[in-house]
Amino acid sequence: MTILLQPPRAQWHDNLLLKMSKWPKLISYFLTLTIVGGLECVLNIWRRRKQPELESQSQKRRLLWIHEATATQGDHPRVAIVTGGNAGLGLETAKALVEAGYRTIIACRSVKKGQEAVAQIEAETGIKDMAVVMPLDLSSFESIKTFALDFKVQGHGLDILVNNAGIMDVPFTLTKDGFESQFGVNHLGHYLLTMELLPVLNRSSQGRIVMLSSNAMFSSHGIPYDHLRSKKAYSRLGYYAHSKLANVLFMKGLKRRLDQAGSRIT
Repeated sequence: MTILLQPPRAQWHDNLLLKMSKWPKLISYFLTLTIVGGLECVLNIWRRRKQPELESQSQKRRLLWIHEATATQGDHPRVAIVTGGNAGLGLETAKALVEAGYRTIIACRSVKKGQEAVAQIEAETGIKDMAVVMPLDLSSFESIKTFALDFKVQGHGLDILVNNAGIMDVPFTLTKDGFESQFGVNHLGHYLLTMELLPVLNRSSQGRIVMLSSNAMFSSHGIPYDHLRSKKAYSRLGYYAHSKLANVLFMKGLKRRLDQAGSRIT
């Protein structure tokens, strides 16, 4: 079970975030997401300029990971699903999985954008027919269940589920099922998708679930369960933080239950 936040940082950074999470809401939201985020950006740029070899080292690690993943596949390609695999981190993840020999499902709302991502992956890797698109709208429970059913009907196994898609800092809107959209898409949608696909993942000898979270979770003062359907106390960045905290709590709880059940999913 993997929870991805951001690259490792100094201990002072995490200690600062934990202390700030106990400050008044508005202050902690502003400082955590604006000042600390800006500082991270500046430090990352500085490190890149001072240590250009980092890029080379990162590339070497990626190639090593691809080699190790490919070397353990067996006769048939393993299968991965990447939500939001049409852009950004999701696209890069999908590309790396294709390079590692995985049949990769790009799950996204826009089939057209998904097809464009497939074309880009094929052009950059030279590997054909290993990335495919399936429509998925994480703001709709019906769409999620349809996606899971369609995937199961295809008869493929599932080895890796990457819960990457998400929205951030949007005006208050409700999902098709009546939940605040950031919490609904980022957490509830991925929760339902994971649980729908769990039986398939359990059949894999090397099942793995990856959840992308964010340090923004440290600015959450607790998930407002009583207000997930109303605009009361709504904050754009606040509800994003709540959704990212929920991601982590879900993964920790799921790992505990899977371990107790003797599951091989990691």
